[in-house]
Amino acid sequence: MNKISKMSIQNLGNIIDEVSQYYQQFLNIKSRRIKLCVLKKDDWKNLCERLNLYIGSEGIFLSRNLTAYLLGDSKFLHLNLFHEYFGHGLFFEYTKQGKLMEKLEKRLLKEEMKNFKGKQFTWKELLKFREQNPNFKLLQKLRNDFLYEIFAIWTEYYLSEIFNMKNKFEQKYNKIPKEVKDGLEQLINFQKNYGDLTLFYHIGFPKYYDNGRIRNLLKNIFKDKITSARLVILYGSRKPYSDIDLFVVSDEVKDFKNNWLDIYSLTPKEFEYSVSMFRVSVTDPLLTGELIMGDKNYFEQKKRQLQEQPITQEAIYYNLRKSKEQKILAAQFPSNSKEYQIGMSYAQTYLKNALALKQGKKVLTKKALLSTVF
Repeated sequence: MNKISKMSIQNLGNIIDEVSQYYQQFLNIKSRRIKLCVLKKDDWKNLCERLNLYIGSEGIFLSRNLTAYLLGDSKFLHLNLFHEYFGHGLFFEYTKQGKLMEKLEKRLLKEEMKNFKGKQFTWKELLKFREQNPNFKLLQKLRNDFLYEIFAIWTEYYLSEIFNMKNKFEQKYNKIPKEVKDGLEQLINFQKNYGDLTLFYHIGFPKYYDNGRIRNLLKNIFKDKITSARLVILYGSRKPYSDIDLFVVSDEVKDFKNNWLDIYSLTPKEFEYSVSMFRVSVTDPLLTGELIMGDKNYFEQKKRQLQEQPITQEAIYYNLRKSKEQKILAAQFPSNSKEYQIGMSYAQTYLKNALALKQGKKVLTKKALLSTVF
């Protein structure tokens, strides 16, 4: 390896350390399994021929071995590092879609090795085998949504701004296909409208958060509307790959759900009535959740109210009625559907709550209700 290449490698190491430190502080993640291989021109040419790749490419990420391969003498070496090592690498290592694609690649590799063991074969024969393989078909379907590739290009854009390489990015992408440009612009606009952290969570990265990050997320998503909330309560499992579950009392913020955020919202009037009826979807977050924004005194007052207020016949009938309503709603879906299962689960919870209240018991969390036997 010549002197220039050694200097390039050393410089890459510094860049990797800086970017890794940034991701560690911002997302609480870092590359743990991703490998990097920087090749000279002849070695790169051999790799492209061996893997049937376009010879003009300057970087590739193989999910089979979680390795980013880069052409060492490219003038866009740092951007290619951002793309392959951090864009593709972290996507495959941390997102659900990336993890699934890695698993499918490894299954496919195992089946290829079994099928062609001890045989000489051509690329045509390998491709024919793959086209009939269910793992390969699912892989192609996941690749065709183009998310992982657009995200890798967006990563170049994102890190080039942070590390003052924007001119290099503009040089590299002065002409790009319309499909790629449109996809990139969508991510950039999403980032500008809702913030960096929201984009990473939307892509599927694990969510390591504190109260401050949740507040910033809500301000980025709902803008000034979130200031109207009398209560914003964080509850649920709070695991990195689970939804962020929030209970909100507000006239402005409505129910909201996407692939990582689930907001259950009631107006102040609905909330007051629900507390008086011992509605479990309200009592559970009140008693198990953590106040993120809002009136702390009001939060504590409502928890005391649950303990002190008497059980009424109206509350018992309310929960029985809600149980019947959920059964009717569930019956509109096939018995093996997710909607049916959720509806029946709600119906069972409301019924158990009604039975507990009838016996003079206040069982006010879902976990306690589900474990109660009548």
